[in-house]
Amino acid sequence: MAVLLVWWTVLVLLQISERTSAASTTDPDEHNHTAVLQSLLGVSEGILRPNFNGKPVNVNCNVFVSGFDSVEEKKMDYTVLIYFRQRWNDPRLSYSDLNRTINLDSNIKVKMWVPDLFFVNEKDGRFHTITTDNRYIRIYPNGNVLYSTRLTLTLSCYMHLGNFPTDKQLCRIHIESYSYTTDDMTLEWQNDKALEISEEVKLPDYELRVNGLMGCTAGYTTGAFPCIKGEFILERRIGYFLIQIYLPSILIVIISWISFWIHSTSAPARVALAITTVLTLTTHSNSARAHMPRVSYITNMDIWMAACQAFVFAALLEYAVVNHATRREMRAARKALKAQQNQPATPSKLTDTNPPNNSTPAPQYEMQLQNSSPLHKDKLDPPSCLSTVINIQPPCPAEPVQPLTPTPRPPFNPAEESNNKIDDFCKVFFPVAFLIFNLVYWLYLNR
Repeated sequence: MAVLLVWWTVLVLLQISERTSAASTTDPDEHNHTAVLQSLLGVSEGILRPNFNGKPVNVNCNVFVSGFDSVEEKKMDYTVLIYFRQRWNDPRLSYSDLNRTINLDSNIKVKMWVPDLFFVNEKDGRFHTITTDNRYIRIYPNGNVLYSTRLTLTLSCYMHLGNFPTDKQLCRIHIESYSYTTDDMTLEWQNDKALEISEEVKLPDYELRVNGLMGCTAGYTTGAFPCIKGEFILERRIGYFLIQIYLPSILIVIISWISFWIHSTSAPARVALAITTVLTLTTHSNSARAHMPRVSYITNMDIWMAACQAFVFAALLEYAVVNHATRREMRAARKALKAQQNQPATPSKLTDTNPPNNSTPAPQYEMQLQNSSPLHKDKLDPPSCLSTVINIQPPCPAEPVQPLTPTPRPPFNPAEESNNKIDDFCKVFFPVAFLIFNLVYWLYLNR
């Protein structure tokens, strides 16, 4: 029994010695890390800005754009996904007991001072929280602090669409301090490339690039607040509009010219073609403007659509002119023909209707004989002509046979000839005028 007690005592002493040796081999930086955080974040002045009684704290900003989409002309805004980084120096957070940076999550933010920056032109925004809050704080031994957060922002952007669809839009990202005036804080971009766009950011209908960075001061009745601005240039690509708007409208205008090759008397065909092209182009124009804001000025697209509608309507109006001219000249021709028929016949045009002395109207009596019944044939006279039919006497002398004359050609119609001239002129004038308009229009767009 005494032997078992001795062995139990030896085992307990061995376990105590192992734990003591393990504790002695632990990294001393871990204890220093905890001790440093407790000493840095336990100060009561953490809610005040650095250098509270001294010079303004300088905050440098950096923005990395990792996503750029949803450019809305109708709402005049755009959506970006950014990494927003802020740097400043807080002497209260400097340390020398640990020769490394301290990385912390966003939970520690409530125990230290951070700038109160906001986006002036923000319409909507959110922090990313999957799988955890996408924010971190990094503290350096000299007291420098890096605060980075991941945001999705919808920012307003006023767009002037006078040159649409070959326009260039200037969109800004505007950052400002909410409560600290220029006496307490200065705000600057970190360097000339502080606003950076990821190489993977590609827009289907815009060319995107950074235009410039600038500092500013926002003056209000409550004071002057520091701010910074960054600018993006959005240059619209015209390929989509060429395929979906310009080429279809050109084809519709060309189709309206087919009516010039249809005869002017084919009113249903020409009217149906003209009205169909007018309505089709109107619908096409409305669909092109569906996603555009209601602006009070004229855009380049409005000029194009108005010109196309003018050409199509002119083709319809041309047939109205042709039809009116045809009816007017036909009325004039009918009046002239009626006046010619109402003129009295001259003696030179009168013909002798009396038959010759030796001739008799035998054919008339022959017709009477053929159309009458046999019982009444003996009552017909004269006897000489009757004998011609029943072959009792020699035949009566026949009337002279008139020679056959060719069927006369229809009279010349001046109205039809005049209408053909109008259509022939339009066959050349409309394409040439539309070609000249296109040259002027596209040269103006590419100026």
